[in-house]
Amino acid sequence: MTKIFTIAFLSITSVYAQNNTFLKGKITNQTHNKCFLYVFKADKPDGQMSQIFLDSSDVKKDGTFSMAINLKEATEVIFYDGNEQTTVLLNPNDDINLTLNTKLFDETIMYTGKGSEKNNVIKNITITEEIINNSAFAYNTDTDTSVVFSYMREAYGNFKSVLEDYRKEIPELNNYIDSKLKSADQTVNYIKDNFVFTKKIANLIGTDGINFEGVDLKGKKIKISAFKGKITVLDFWATWCGPCKAEMPSFKALEEKYGADINFVSVGLFCENDKWVKMATDYGFKNNMFLGKEEEKQISNYDVKFIPRYIVLDKNQKVIDALAPRPSSGDLQKYFK
Repeated sequence: MTKIFTIAFLSITSVYAQNNTFLKGKITNQTHNKCFLYVFKADKPDGQMSQIFLDSSDVKKDGTFSMAINLKEATEVIFYDGNEQTTVLLNPNDDINLTLNTKLFDETIMYTGKGSEKNNVIKNITITEEIINNSAFAYNTDTDTSVVFSYMREAYGNFKSVLEDYRKEIPELNNYIDSKLKSADQTVNYIKDNFVFTKKIANLIGTDGINFEGVDLKGKKIKISAFKGKITVLDFWATWCGPCKAEMPSFKALEEKYGADINFVSVGLFCENDKWVKMATDYGFKNNMFLGKEEEKQISNYDVKFIPRYIVLDKNQKVIDALAPRPSSGDLQKYFK
């Protein structure tokens, strides 16, 4: 299930001028008073997708809604209830009734009416894939990698076989099946990579932290060992990273509250030194360190694939958590006792 928080609607009423395709229904336990239909369109120079508005409907007090658009060909649209979304395949002249309960969004979706068969299949495909993925992510890090890889190979092999069976039964799902087969391969690779990463991070707990060296705001060399004797929180960030900057106020608040007993070390990387100096100075953190491209190699064992990334070391600089919670979560403080 995917939650959408912001939608940039682009009007294309000139294209969809006369309505011949209908989607109506009822939402139980509605969360918003409007629902929407839109499509993705690759219309940006960089190949990125735009969300193109098709239609919207008020959701009445009894949960009912009704939308209508004009279609010239089969189109994958997104139905969005203001909180969650699902894919609906619409053909010209379809007249579909959609019901769902927001308490279990995907699981309760049901379609009736003209064009419903293919969409009930899409619903089944979505739930099946979700079950497979949830089972894969449920493996703990003590599990041998070969076990997880074997599961993914068998589960997604069967999933692809089911997709091909659906293709034979409902030919109009051909394009949808092609896209699911492609994304299935991408998902398998992602889950495998994620498991290997998570397992590696878990194995760091209790090991010696890396005594890496960088420079401070004055260009003076500094090592992590300088902070030995107190619990140390490492914050890896870059000047261009929006999520990193979003966490800075929370990180600063923790430093102000616990800084007498806890080391908060702001570590800049993946960016330019002069820009880092300015931004780190503006944030006003007590402990600052910068790693250039060569220095970044020192922390390869931490596998910093994404930022912001937080690592907690104990007083002896053993790793307590190599994938620690973000400051804004309120969970980082559990290590400060």
